Amino acid sequence: GIYSMNITFILPVTSQPRYWKRIKSLERLGCNNKVLAFERKYIPINKTNKNYIVIGKIEHKKYYKRILPFVRAFATIRNNIKYSDVTYVFGMDMLLFGWVTGLFINKKNKIVYEVGDIRSIFIGNNIQSIFFRWIERFLIKRIDFLVVTSKAYITCYYEKIQGIKDIRY
Repeated sequence: GIYSMNITFILPVTSQPRYWKRIKSLERLGCNNKVLAFERKYIPINKTNKNYIVIGKIEHKKYYKRILPFVRAFATIRNNIKYSDVTYVFGMDMLLFGWVTGLFINKKNKIVYEVGDIRSIFIGNNIQSIFFRWIERFLIKRIDFLVVTSKAYITCYYEKIQGIKDIRY
């Protein structure tokens, strides 16, 4: 059951209250949580929540500059998720990273993807938006559960724009 699950959270930033609300809720249910988080230069560190491992620093809104910190954090994340029952990620970049680091681990590790908002880059009609939607569709097919902060994300974005009808949420 949920009371004995080992969950590894991968956070893109340490200061988002929504992430910590989810983490603390699952902790209260008895889950054993491990939190791996990136820090950012321009976003203050949440000093009230120190139960996490810093896995690197990433640039805010500069996705291409995240590649090297992701490579550096790969082994740390892999070593933590191989002992987890669930990898819980926030945002598509963390989903991609969590999925890649979990490849070829003998134990089946379930992936939970939480979406707190739909970024404008996913809605446009330019090549970049089309590419990001394609990556997200590819990854959605490989997760075990989707958590959204609004049911409208399912109907208005995932079903209508992404064309995904069989989402487990």
